[in-house]
Amino acid sequence: MARWRTSLGLLLPLLAAWLTGCGGGADLLLPTQAPAEAHVHGLLREHPVGELVEHEDAHFRALFDAETVRAPEWSVSSGDLRPNGQSMRWRLPEAGRHTITLTIYLVDGRTAEASWTVDVKPR
Repeated sequence: MARWRTSLGLLLPLLAAWLTGCGGGADLLLPTQAPAEAHVHGLLREHPVGELVEHEDAHFRALFDAETVRAPEWSVSSGDLRPNGQSMRWRLPEAGRHTITLTIYLVDGRTAEASWTVDVKPR
């Protein structure tokens, strides 16, 4: 399993380059900023791509080991959040630095948390 995680860690930056380079319409935010790397591998921004601009809707999907996760729980430091399992839609707040946090509840009863700090630009 550790070998698989290492391989995945090496492949994610390549996946991000491929998705953005071939017009796949996604940006990958890596790495997580909390100690959940063993279970959370990154955050995929599905659309729109490019800069995060205040008051727009942004759609994200967490990349995690689905077979070990019982339930994901999203939170954001500001703005309107609409979680939907592995994905979420975020009505972006005012310009500034904001945090996305993902708490995952594992099938073995433990919890893990990952967070990403993002810069929201003014219109």
